[in-house]
Amino acid sequence: MVRHAAAPGRRGLGSFVRYPRREFGCRLCRRIGVVARRPGPRPRPWGGRPERRHPASDVRQSLSIASAHRKRRTAGGSSGAEWPKLGADFVKNRTSPWWLLGILSLFSLGTVILAPFWGAESIDPWNAWREWLSQPKEQWSSDAQILAVRLPRIALAWLAGGSLAMSGAVMQTLLRNGLATPFTLGVSSAGSFGAFLFIAFPTLTAYTGGFGLRLGSLTFALAEIALVLAVAKRSTRAEGLILAGITFNFLFGAGTMMIRYLADPYRLASMERWLMGSLDTVTWETPLSLLPWLGGGLILVFWRLPALDFLAFDEELAASRGVAVASARRDLLIGAGILTASVVAHSGPIGFLGLLIPHAVRPFTGMNHNLLLPACWISGGGFLVLADLFARSLQWSGRASEMPVGIMTAFLGAPFFLWLLIRGRT
Repeated sequence: MVRHAAAPGRRGLGSFVRYPRREFGCRLCRRIGVVARRPGPRPRPWGGRPERRHPASDVRQSLSIASAHRKRRTAGGSSGAEWPKLGADFVKNRTSPWWLLGILSLFSLGTVILAPFWGAESIDPWNAWREWLSQPKEQWSSDAQILAVRLPRIALAWLAGGSLAMSGAVMQTLLRNGLATPFTLGVSSAGSFGAFLFIAFPTLTAYTGGFGLRLGSLTFALAEIALVLAVAKRSTRAEGLILAGITFNFLFGAGTMMIRYLADPYRLASMERWLMGSLDTVTWETPLSLLPWLGGGLILVFWRLPALDFLAFDEELAASRGVAVASARRDLLIGAGILTASVVAHSGPIGFLGLLIPHAVRPFTGMNHNLLLPACWISGGGFLVLADLFARSLQWSGRASEMPVGIMTAFLGAPFFLWLLIRGRT
């Protein structure tokens, strides 16, 4: 609005003259229910400078617009189609959290219930459960024996899938990059390097027993996370973390190739199967040894969960809201790194899962991480159980194949992710 001067002795044509304004959608304003309005170009008065207005007038006008919009909604009017549309990352949550988590839980629970009875050889569910629960192990039939082999594998698949999906969602938020994965900072390369050391030099396992391979992988993966944080300590932007992670990724990747070149040829098959990600040869000891590491990572992530919503919008906004940005980013990276490193140490690097699941879940949850992270865990666990079911069920070259689950996740996830990209463009 611009006030026009009146002629002497007259009030003029009007106190104020309205000029057209251009609306724009501020993400923060969308979250608090206020539409900010940016003034358009103002005409310059004759022989003078543009008149300055007090900023309180814009605030009062914005509040009046928001109040009128709420009155229209309560009166059964417009549903808000005239509000400025935001990007897909800040879509308003139109799905009830309980309905969404309930649907995803049913999907995940269904895969866990059906997976033990399907595979290269189908079994009788009732007979297998009755013998497994009530009879001694020496009296089990083949159905109960197969069930006893598949149950720990399914438990490991559910835990690993949930960990990778949640870690991928955290990394995409912290690095502000939709293509970030749990392995972007080089955790998988460092973990593979540590595992290959114990595979290529079996004398190392004499001092650590059967835990040597997992211990080596976990040690090098956690050390790599510490190195990335130390190198990128002075950087205040996500690009510093990404560059440090890429550097160590190439470094440990070169070390892995050197070990493969110098290792015994008879041990190369074990190394290749490790790189593909596999869930075979699993006992109950494997998922039980994974639980303490997952517990530590989840404690760090959920402790800093309130800061993720502000970090997803802007680091300056998070700092203005009282968030210690540097320490919050450090704790979240360590928590996500522990989740990823523990899974890599127990099953190898299973790719594509940490990229696909957050993109598939986020359109229904928005950037509300209180809902996004549990939804990623539930759907990621069910997806990996389903992929492992296909990996051990499909016929390959005329026989039942034990295809590594990392190959199957890529086969199942790539077409779905491509469909998401095409749907996003249209």
